[in-house]
Amino acid sequence: MMCDSESQPRIQAKRVRRLVQTLVDSVINDQAYMLALTNIKNHYEYTLNHSLNVAVLAIALGYRLGLERTRLADLGIAALFHDIGKVNIPKEILTKPCKLTEEEFGLVKKHPFQGAEMLTRVKGLGQLPLRAVIVALEHHMGVDLSGYPQLSQTRHINLFSKIITVADVFDAMTTSRVYRKRPFRRDEALLEMMEESGKKFDPLLLKAFANMLGLYPIGTVVLLNTAELAVVVETNQNPANLSLPRVKLITDSSGVKIDGPTLDLAFEDSGPDGVRRSVVKALDAYQYGIDVTAYL
Repeated sequence: MMCDSESQPRIQAKRVRRLVQTLVDSVINDQAYMLALTNIKNHYEYTLNHSLNVAVLAIALGYRLGLERTRLADLGIAALFHDIGKVNIPKEILTKPCKLTEEEFGLVKKHPFQGAEMLTRVKGLGQLPLRAVIVALEHHMGVDLSGYPQLSQTRHINLFSKIITVADVFDAMTTSRVYRKRPFRRDEALLEMMEESGKKFDPLLLKAFANMLGLYPIGTVVLLNTAELAVVVETNQNPANLSLPRVKLITDSSGVKIDGPTLDLAFEDSGPDGVRRSVVKALDAYQYGIDVTAYL
């Protein structure tokens, strides 16, 4: 769908738009389910998996911001192709298990320019939004323009670029890579990203994204006050109940694995021995060997 053997664009624009419209409809109809799907991580198909996850996350955030369907579809297309310039980067650099050399990172930093240029050469460009070209160029710049590429002229970063930057970084941080086997927990990633608010990320968009995902994002493994373990399957959109998501119990209080019920902690009257269940803290699913996708 993206390129041929000579790394030239070969994008079937009409088919892409139909695919993205399906994603838009799915997010609007069942946002919780679509956000849960972004927990599925395939280490060996990272680029495709990442692009689809970024598209879903970006569309969900755009929908939360009130964008109409046509703009949501354009946003999704831009998200799908934000990293297309990476097809020109040697695979051994993209999969290098240690720090890149200055020369290698220099090649990586060229991919926004290359991606934007590639998208301008797509046949049937009229089916792709101009913002896709802009996003490919801008998604690593940061709102303070401290990222790359460095341009001589001051510019205002496009709204789509700001949205996709948030989605891009969040999905990358929560995915294991050859150089980082242990991914960030989803709540950890949000906290780390908050440190870059106003620098890499637009503060208002990042706050909206964090509120959308909730204090404990879907897929987070949590320890309950009853000593049970659970997986968050849906966030609570009521601001007063952000710490009380819907969860599926996966162990009992003794640590024995169970196929437990799904509980809404905001409405659960009581747990064992009359103790109302609540979240004590988030846990590292990787450390506990828990595949959260099995419970979503």
